[in-house]
This record gives sequence, structure tokens and C-alpha cells, in this order.
Amino acid sequence: IDHRDATLVACHERQTTCVVYVSVLGVHDDAQFSLLVSAYPVSAGFHVDLPTAIAGEYEFTTATFGPTLPQLPLSQYVSYAQPHHACAPLENVNDLSGMIALVDRSPATDECPMPERYFANKVLRLQEANAVAVIMANNVDGPLVYMGAVSGDQATRVTIPSIFVSKDTATVLKQNLANGLHVSLSKPSGRIPLLTPGNPQAGATLHSQFQYYEVWTPPGADAIEISVTPSFGNPDLFISSNELLPSQMYYTWTSETSGSESLRIDAADPKACRSCRYYVGVLGAASSTAYTIQYTLTDTLPTLQAGLPMPAIEVKAGEYRYYRCYIDGHGTSGVTIAITIASGDADLYVSFVNEHPTKQQNQFEAEGRMSCNSVDCGNSIKQGDAIHISASDVSKFCNGPCLAYIGVYGALESTVSLLMTLDDDEAPVPLSDGVSQLVRHRHARARTHTRECSADAGRDGPLERGAGGKVDASSRGQVSASAA
Repeated sequence: IDHRDATLVACHERQTTCVVYVSVLGVHDDAQFSLLVSAYPVSAGFHVDLPTAIAGEYEFTTATFGPTLPQLPLSQYVSYAQPHHACAPLENVNDLSGMIALVDRSPATDECPMPERYFANKVLRLQEANAVAVIMANNVDGPLVYMGAVSGDQATRVTIPSIFVSKDTATVLKQNLANGLHVSLSKPSGRIPLLTPGNPQAGATLHSQFQYYEVWTPPGADAIEISVTPSFGNPDLFISSNELLPSQMYYTWTSETSGSESLRIDAADPKACRSCRYYVGVLGAASSTAYTIQYTLTDTLPTLQAGLPMPAIEVKAGEYRYYRCYIDGHGTSGVTIAITIASGDADLYVSFVNEHPTKQQNQFEAEGRMSCNSVDCGNSIKQGDAIHISASDVSKFCNGPCLAYIGVYGALESTVSLLMTLDDDEAPVPLSDGVSQLVRHRHARARTHTRECSADAGRDGPLERGAGGKVDASSRGQVSASAA
């Protein structure tokens, strides 16, 4: 149903929420089926800039071969291929160079035989004429189609983006070529959903189309796993680590099997990266599909949270237990890591470099001395060990957010508790997009609650704060992060 459909427009004009009722008729015998309803914004990335008389957003579909549309708009004048179907050698190569090429979908006649008629081969021919992108114009009335790769075409050689428009849209474009037709192509508008560890999300995508997600990897040497489980259809999974949206031809990892799919990326993988972003694409391979997608993080080391003790750690004599903690180097004046011994005797080793610090390889150490009562008499406390690392120790303290790795050694078979504290009065609490945090302010005690969150500069709008950006004294409420 086109967004300009008269019945749909009238429905929207009558009420804010327009309800569309769907019925399915069993024609022959009993039938079983799956029903998928999808909506997509018209302002999805194809905009006519000039002439102003026809300026605006137009519907289109993207190809499943070649690169995806760019994040930043690709803006250029349009030149019409000669011959218009581009099934024969091009006659206006100079006019197409550096331009966005307009080309007709081939007629199914001897004038345009196979394999020249293939979508990918047409785009490749225009690419070789130095066109920067291609607009494929439908030559028949009907719905938009998705340009796909087929066996025997040249899809793997395509390196420019291409889109498909309806015959009506193509007619408007052709009628204005002489008026300086200028268009912009860009990645579909709207924020790409963020996958967070342990939080499954339901999704759906149309046949031969991608639904994209993004994943931020942890700073540690952790394995991650992305899995999709279909409700119906057969989704395929593609992941890229090069800041480009994946496609069937361009990806870093893929898992194309029937049924449930799972893709594991180990930290030792040479293409894996830490504290970086992966783009995940789910493709409706054989048909439209609905699915559940989940991001799982396999911690290689247990992670300590500031101010929260990890109790009842058992370590055997002569063995190590390893942990880690996240330290925000901005505004942190120091960190203290301490163990309290319930039984036995244990030693403590810390490093910002070595993920498994030992007695022989560490940057900081504390070996218990039962005669000491405080940190002041050394790096040890009575019935335990403590290490204080000052941010002023620039030769060893990390510059910026980092991980500290902790090794607990059993000099004897021991049971200990482990605690990490920051020297700041109050450690920043990480905010997750859309997840509220309870905040309390006490009367007559001026205090600013600083919260940190991650924002991708240039990708989203400004972070939101409460009205006026103020919290009254003696107030209690919710604070949340929004990146749109």
C-alpha cells in the first residue's frame, strides 16, 4: 500500500492512529501460513534536491549486491545512460563520469539479452564508466522489486551503491533531466538498534532485505556470540568490523545455514577488535522472516564493580584466581584493590598490561604481613592485602578508561573477599540508552550527580536531560539517557 494511496491518506486525516484490517481467505482446502506486516519510512534515503518543483523524498529499494548506501549523503547530478537500458556499450561515457547514472530496467527482448540484462551487470557497466551510483528505473507498472545477485552475474565486482525506483518515479526524474536533476542518496534514516548483552530483541525483515543492528565490543579479551532464531523464514547473519554496513558481498563474518544461526567471534580472531563497533545484518534469505536476535558476551574474567565486594572466593594453595575491574581514568584520583582473608593466606597482584598478573609478572603487589594494621604501613593490611594505585603515578596508571587485571594467589588454601573502590566521593554510574536510574538528592547538601554514557558523535542527536537541566534539592526521581 503506497503512502500516497487515497484511502490510506484519508484514514490518516480522520484519526491520529490509522488501523488497517487484514483478512486471509483459504482458497483451496485448509491452509497454514505466516503473516508479516512491515512499515518503512518514506524518508528512507532517496531525496531529489533539484529542481525545486519536484524536490522531496521518493520511495525506493536497495540492491542486495554492492556496498550499502553511505552514512553521509552522496549528492550529485543525474545523467541518463545511452542506450537507456545499458545492455550495449555506452555512448555517453563522459557524461556519466562522476555522476549518478539513471538506467532503465531491461526489456525482456532480444534487444537486451542475457547476461547483459542482469541488474548487477548493468550496474557494473555504469561503474566502469565512472558513475558514482546508479538509479535503476522500472520499465513496467507495479510494486518495487529488490535487485538481487544471481548465478552467473558480476555482482562480486560491483563497488558502487544502486537503488531501484518505480516507473512513476522514473517518469518524474526523466522529465526533469534537462532542468538540472540533482539527487542525494544516503543510509536509510532512523537509528540502528543497539544490541546489548543478554537482552534478546524481536525483529523482522523482508525478502532479500537487511535489518541492521550495532554491537559495541568490551575492552577485555572476551568472546562474543550473535544468534538469530527464526519464528518463520530463514534469516542469514552477516557481521562487519570495518565501520561499513555488511551485505551479501561485503562482510567480515557470516553464518548461512538453515534454521537457527549462531556466530561466535573469539578474542583471538585476528579480525576481532576491542572497544569498537560491529555492524550486524540479518537478511531475509529465502523469504520474509521474523526472528529473535541476541548478543551474548562470554566473560573471560569475572568483572568487579566499584564498591561491591565479591565474597567467599576460594583459592587453592599454589594457584591463582583472576579478575578484572573497569577504571575511568577521567576524574579518578586513584583506586584501591583489597582482599580480606577469612581463612588461609593469600597474596594480591595487579597489572594494567598483563591479563594474568603473577608474582613474577605484575606492576603492583601486596603480600600479607600480619603485623600491619593499615595501608599506611605498606601495601598490606592486617588479615588481608591492599594495593592503592594513585592516578599521579603516570608511569603506570592508565590514561583514560581501561581495565585493571587482578591476580589472587593462594600462599595457603584460602577463602577471601575481594573489593575495588575508587578514590572519588562517588563513582560515575554508567547509563544505558532507555534504562532509568533512581536518583536521590538530600536537602541542604549541594551535590552534582555526574553520569557517563556513550554517544557516537555525528550519528545521533544531542543527549537529553531533564527540563532545564536541573534537579531541585530534596528531590527524588529518575534519570535516563537518550541518544536521539
